[in-house]
Amino acid sequence: MSAIQNLTSFDPFADATKGDDLVPSGTEDKIHIRIQQRNGRKTLTTVQGIGIDYDKKKLVKAFKKIGIVREDQLKVHGF
Repeated sequence: MSAIQNLTSFDPFADATKGDDLVPSGTEDKIHIRIQQRNGRKTLTTVQGIGIDYDKKKLVKAFKKIGIVREDQLKVHGF
């Protein structure tokens, strides 16, 4: 039988928050938007790199969708 070799977890956002740049993450002018297809027409949109001067809860409310606000990223469902 063959053994499964890839048991490590994969973080697709690790490259955006690596911190090997001279500018810390969240302070540069780049915003990462990732769209992940769920089932049918449903998608999961993740926005990362929004500055601290924006209120993330108000952004979710403006999108009028279900959203999750974490410290450094914003997830919007049903976009």
